[in-house]
Amino acid sequence: MQALLSAPNSPAGVRFGEVPEPLPQAGEVVIEVELFTLLARNLDHAATLPTGSVPGFDAIGVVRQAAKDGSGPPPGTRVATLTSGTAWAEACRTRARAGDRA
Repeated sequence: MQALLSAPNSPAGVRFGEVPEPLPQAGEVVIEVELFTLLARNLDHAATLPTGSVPGFDAIGVVRQAAKDGSGPPPGTRVATLTSGTAWAEACRTRARAGDRA
């Protein structure tokens, strides 16, 4: 899948690239990302990450894969999330329960 990747040696600190599909852990859902924020401070942070990392803290989208343990919203549910980084991709994984932070 396509993602913006950290690239500290590039002018913007990021580049487009391919990454594997996210694999959810227990209590996590996979979100099809429709929107994320891209601010100057986010680009500054991305440039500090290891080359090839997927940055990004917030995303809006639709649940693609429900949590295996049954927690959280079902597929097709529109959601907004804060992650620990990985939102700048076509899909990301995040905690399944409302109010949780990944």
